[in-house]
Amino acid sequence: MTPGIIAVFIFAFIGAWNELIAGTVFINTPDVWTIPVGLKSLIGKYSVNWGVLMAGGVLALLPTAIMFGFMQKYVVEGLTAGAVKE
Repeated sequence: MTPGIIAVFIFAFIGAWNELIAGTVFINTPDVWTIPVGLKSLIGKYSVNWGVLMAGGVLALLPTAIMFGFMQKYVVEGLTAGAVKE
């Protein structure tokens, strides 16, 4: 049961970490923007700062990649636990 709970936790964490719509709607102050909202602000009407945008994208990816790397065994166990009939 624990691997299934951990797999669900990881998918929920990734979904919450990458949430753009809620951050855009509810946060107006640039001091408390989430990472996706801050990255969206780098895209202007006529220009895009690609270097800073890609560096920010890599930094935004690091926490989820590190967590997935440590929890990969549990994710595989949790996803395959319901697929096998006993």
